[in-house]
Amino acid sequence: MQIPRNECLTVYKEVLKNSDKKWESGVRESMAGEFGSAISLQIISIEEMIKAILVLMDGKGFPIRNIKGMNTFFKNHQIRHLLAYILLILGLFGEEAIKFLKSYRDKPKELITLFKEMNTDPGYFEKKYKIYMLRKLIHFKREFEWFARAEILRQDGLYVDYVDQLRSPVSISETEYRDIFNRLIKVREFGNSIIESFAATDAESIKAHRIVIKQFREKQMRNGIEEALKIGKRDPFNQIRKRLE
Repeated sequence: MQIPRNECLTVYKEVLKNSDKKWESGVRESMAGEFGSAISLQIISIEEMIKAILVLMDGKGFPIRNIKGMNTFFKNHQIRHLLAYILLILGLFGEEAIKFLKSYRDKPKELITLFKEMNTDPGYFEKKYKIYMLRKLIHFKREFEWFARAEILRQDGLYVDYVDQLRSPVSISETEYRDIFNRLIKVREFGNSIIESFAATDAESIKAHRIVIKQFREKQMRNGIEEALKIGKRDPFNQIRKRLE
């Protein structure tokens, strides 16, 4: 990372502003029926938001610049798309956790019963939620494959091309755009919540930041991130596929 650390807290705001501008431009393009360019602009917006998160974290004392290969996030579209996928999954888990807690908050006796069952039967959780988890895994795999194609979609939204068949931005329908928009808005919302959290300056937030920064400085975590960046430099999605086979 080439940005001086003492400038990071200023620079991330400019990167985030550019992300917001690109998102708003995408909305305007969609309202004009230009769904291809709208998709491209909003994918770029998400990429800029991810860069803003990394710059903010570095400015807050996270050892981002000390991790070998971290510049890959600023040079490689696909690795930013992979991080966007991770943000989507984390956001979905967050939504599910909130729904879960809300349902049991309204029925506290059921929560007590759930904990009792889990304590008495080690396999209770797996039996009760196995089908649910299998459905989620199918959903996550589908999202993984979509984000693996995000770079193609970004380019298809701007250029006419012919690979086996004609692909043109003007042929992208509003239905296709809405499907992509609904996916990206979730990434954007969760990413913005991360930015709000790391930008917070109250005593409790600073205390939480210190705990997370300490984890980032652990050699094992740093080595893990560096290894992942080394493997995923060229085609991170394909590398993950190979490792899962």
